[in-house]
Amino acid sequence: MHVNPEVTVEILDEQPGTHWIDWPSWQDDCPCGSSRYVDRDRASHAHWHLNWAYGMPYPNACPYLYESGLAMVTWSSALVCRRLAFHMAQLFRREQHYDFAQLPPAGGWRQHYPNIQAYMPLWHGRAVGIAIVGRVTAWGWDRADEKGYIHFDQTESALAIAGIFVCGNYRRNGLGERLVREVARVNGQKPAHLAWSVPLTEGGRALANKFTQGENLRLCGGVPWESKPGI
Repeated sequence: MHVNPEVTVEILDEQPGTHWIDWPSWQDDCPCGSSRYVDRDRASHAHWHLNWAYGMPYPNACPYLYESGLAMVTWSSALVCRRLAFHMAQLFRREQHYDFAQLPPAGGWRQHYPNIQAYMPLWHGRAVGIAIVGRVTAWGWDRADEKGYIHFDQTESALAIAGIFVCGNYRRNGLGERLVREVARVNGQKPAHLAWSVPLTEGGRALANKFTQGENLRLCGGVPWESKPGI
């Protein structure tokens, strides 16, 4: 990703919540996912950290759902929209230290995941989070057997949350919960009937449990996605 030359270390140091630009001796990782051993370039770290904290600019050419303030991106969306969704997924990947982003590069959506959708909440012209959504053909209840395994033995098609991410400075204000509710509403589903891809982070499980009302969660492995376009 191109490093914006306008994002300087001095600008970063003036932002709230960005004091991890210089790690203390006991801290190996920044909350944005940057590592003292990998991201040695302060300008590169500043770029990733600001995007992680404040989101990314949303192109004017991209449409959005006016009533909900969500941008919906699919395999047929403009390239600039798919590229933005991929970069938002990269922020999620870096924070969680995943090996791969949960979205393919902008040019590979139709070939690899034609059924996948991304929803991004917008705030003052910036995308400040992302929910990665698709439909799965197998899922299971959050009930482990005696060996600790969860069996995806339900063959009814279900709408699934493959991943959800909210930028650092917009957390703990209910944005993630509102994002899930809007995704369910747009797709004509109840939030409690959504499946959640495993493994779940601690925050992801807490968010999912808000919608179950005491019932078990629906869990899925994330693949296989249905091969036909659309949900």
